[in-house]
Amino acid sequence: MTFVSLNLVAETEYAKTFDPRCVHPSRFGEFIHDTRFPDRTNGNQLRRVRCNPGELKALLEEIERLYRGTDLSYRKMSGHDPSTWDHLKNTLPPRGWSIKKESMKVLDEGPDPALASDLSIQVLEPDAPDLEQLFTADGKLDRGFQFLRTRYERLGGQYVVGYAGGEPVSTTGWYAVAGVARFRYVYTKPSARGRGYASSLIKYICSLPEVAAQKGIAIFVGAEGPEQLYEALGFRTKGYFFEALLGSEDGL
Repeated sequence: MTFVSLNLVAETEYAKTFDPRCVHPSRFGEFIHDTRFPDRTNGNQLRRVRCNPGELKALLEEIERLYRGTDLSYRKMSGHDPSTWDHLKNTLPPRGWSIKKESMKVLDEGPDPALASDLSIQVLEPDAPDLEQLFTADGKLDRGFQFLRTRYERLGGQYVVGYAGGEPVSTTGWYAVAGVARFRYVYTKPSARGRGYASSLIKYICSLPEVAAQKGIAIFVGAEGPEQLYEALGFRTKGYFFEALLGSEDGL
């Protein structure tokens, strides 16, 4: 496997939601509070959580202090420190918290470069109509996409869209943090799935010189994600990223 530390891979996740205007220090991590997106738990959370087994009570008191005055009904914590989450994943659920785990995967060997023959790929700006179309349902642009797009100017990288029959059918993107290239959200229209479009976009990005030149290439996948697909493309699990939520969940 490409040698990239677990901490470096995790930094790609922290950078995805970071905004220096929204950061507040805490004894147990850093609190992100983006008042523009009160409906986004990823924009309002305690991240980089670290605590010892005997500190759970203090951690819960701290998160209540941080959320006090925000009028937000949910509570969220996240992090990647294995020793912290070894006990939080057992002690938080009895208190009503739900726990999610994502595999942090790093490319071990480059995938077969062959792309779907009927797919063409374009790099688009984050406000391009064809990109927005893929994240629009019932006339509403997905709030998760809107939130993450506000970080684009700082993160850089690209959004890419795959076209079949002249219509946008699939999308992802990439950005780099501390020498690690990270995939953005991978999405294919339900009617176009199973044709190799998502795989083609991943292969395309892996082949880009500016991506291939990084120390490593990372992708995150949740419990319901296509784990086998990423394994087949050459990605191997480096570690895990955890999220704990109390209250309403959000989407992307």
